[in-house]
Amino acid sequence: MQYLKALLPRFLQGLVLVAMMGLLVWYSMYRLEQEYKAEDEAAVRNDTLAYFMAADSGYCEMSYYSEPEHGRPTAFNETFDSLAMTCAMDFNTPIFYNDLLEISSGAVRCTVRVNDRMSPETCLKFPDRDLDLSQAAAAKLGMLTEGIRHMKWRKVKCR
Repeated sequence: MQYLKALLPRFLQGLVLVAMMGLLVWYSMYRLEQEYKAEDEAAVRNDTLAYFMAADSGYCEMSYYSEPEHGRPTAFNETFDSLAMTCAMDFNTPIFYNDLLEISSGAVRCTVRVNDRMSPETCLKFPDRDLDLSQAAAAKLGMLTEGIRHMKWRKVKCR
């Protein structure tokens, strides 16, 4: 019994030492994880920024919207006019509010202003569509009968 009483303080010291070492290892792993997470977030931010800065033109599927939406407020609180040369953008396109875009379909071209964004439901329902043109823009491009067309867009003026 005397022998066990003598060993008990050393045993407790050993337990405390092991617990402290475990805590030190856990803390260093936690710090490494936080550093990696911060580096990953910075890389994603830089990649996203580079994507949005680099894309001045592209091809995408476009459709048009008109009468049911005419007179209603847009996502940016403008009144939608189906006779104006405007369009709505998808969430995932490198296009912003008030950008001027030149849309070309063969030899026919028109300039539209982004004044709306597509609803999340529309984006989920039609994942390939990136722009919704007003009825006037669709008429000028000659796509009223087909409704959907793959066309080229180019930024003319950014906000």
